[in-house]
Amino acid sequence: MSATGGDGDGADAFVERAEAAVGLLRSRPTDEVFALAKGLLKELRDRRQFECLVKLAEAAARVRPDDAEIVRHYAQALIETGSCLPAIALLERALRAPSVGAVDADELQGLRGRAHKQIYMDCADHSLAEAARAIEQAVVSYRVPFEHNPANHWHGINLAACLYAAQRRKLNPAPDLGLQNVAREVLAVLNNTVADDRDAWWWATKAEAHVALGEWDDAETAIGVYVRDESVPPFNFASTMRQFREVWEIQRDGPRGETLMQLLDAALAARECGVLSVTPDHVRAMRFADAPSGEQAEKVLGDTNAKTLNWYRQGLDRAVSVAAIRRLHGRRFGTGFAVRAGDFGLKPTGDALVLTNHHVVNRTGSDDAERPENIEVLFEAAEGAARGPHLVSEVLAESPYAGLDYSLLKLAGDGSQVPTVPIVDLLPSVEPPTRVYIIGHPSGDEMHIAFQDNRLLDHEGPPDGLPPTPGHCRVHYHAPTSPGSSGSPVFDEAWRVIALHHAGGKYDPQSSLLGMRRLNGKSGRYSANEGLWIVSVVEDVKRQTLPS
Repeated sequence: MSATGGDGDGADAFVERAEAAVGLLRSRPTDEVFALAKGLLKELRDRRQFECLVKLAEAAARVRPDDAEIVRHYAQALIETGSCLPAIALLERALRAPSVGAVDADELQGLRGRAHKQIYMDCADHSLAEAARAIEQAVVSYRVPFEHNPANHWHGINLAACLYAAQRRKLNPAPDLGLQNVAREVLAVLNNTVADDRDAWWWATKAEAHVALGEWDDAETAIGVYVRDESVPPFNFASTMRQFREVWEIQRDGPRGETLMQLLDAALAARECGVLSVTPDHVRAMRFADAPSGEQAEKVLGDTNAKTLNWYRQGLDRAVSVAAIRRLHGRRFGTGFAVRAGDFGLKPTGDALVLTNHHVVNRTGSDDAERPENIEVLFEAAEGAARGPHLVSEVLAESPYAGLDYSLLKLAGDGSQVPTVPIVDLLPSVEPPTRVYIIGHPSGDEMHIAFQDNRLLDHEGPPDGLPPTPGHCRVHYHAPTSPGSSGSPVFDEAWRVIALHHAGGKYDPQSSLLGMRRLNGKSGRYSANEGLWIVSVVEDVKRQTLPS
């Protein structure tokens, strides 16, 4: 199930303008229309609206296929949506064009490096030959524009990062280049940049260069200025996070790297600017790493550090209770989470049960779901026996998709070792704006924690809700989700479960996407995700399982 991305209603209106521009490019591609569309591309990128960016850049490229700026935005969007090989083909075609200028060629080469770097980051096992080829090609691609013009410090710092990643894996794609020499050259360029020319990347690049040189105090100072700058677009901030985690792997560089990574994660959580994709290893490492000192946290996060950092670490604790639902010895296809039996009126009260959607698992396998005997439950971020995989011995209660869309699963064996999530019987108010958080496995992928575009939109709970079916209260919110997120917990700002995620839809009248019907008798449709209030689920379980 998917929903719109972005940063609230303003983003939705902006995407509507981009969709309108696509229609105009297809019907009457005048110079004025082309200029309008071209002006929207960077805004789409900065707002991380990559699916819309692909569509608009494709439409613009059909009109003017040799426009280098269009090609760059198109390639960037393809990379960000996972289509790295088509992006590389597009960039290499553009680089062969006789009309390409030196400046454009440098940017196209840098994006080629970005695509190969993404292929490397996407490899779960960096020892694979595919990963080695990708990081070597990234080094080659970033080296060209940096050596052509060292003022291209953004290519220089990416070159340094890729050299570091290669060396970490005992690869040596550029024996005549020294990592520290590149980092020092980048710092020299940065330090010679006049203040008025220091853009959003300047402090982030400076932080990376200091990391390359092992200068952690300077790195913390630089990254602190960067993450507290509210003008930094979501695209920049998410890119910086990915670079530190997946290329520099600073969390593996000892206590200073671990603590800086915690602070970066906490800063992301506070900024509404990205989806934190975390591996189980990352969750475990961040949970058990020593907490940053107050001085470190203050330097990076500012004076709200204690709340932000402690809140982020509590979210990691909740992630341990979120499970991947897998086919036996197969792939993930859904999400579930551990709840305390006593919270549902069941015994033994301390046992952990697993809540997921009916359309993910149910007794008969209806609605394209799996039967319980064909699945296993794995708490990938947990340790020891709690991790599993666990088999399911019984479906204790269930409700179909048209009802409350849940299945409550009893695990085979001892369920008391699995940590459970707290639930809360009060829904947050919609005004003032409230954020919600989802932890799950979208698209059968590794664990994601949704921090972007995650505003609570409406709900049918008390005191003013008007559910069409009494006791079946729905909750609507923005959050970036996809198939595989089904069955995820929806948390309030205190990391308590308020709903079971089950559906969503994007509203786009041009392509006949109907989105979700508004709640509480309000007319119209909109882009939203939908969850079922956890209290509605609890009461339904009690009706099915407790003696009358």
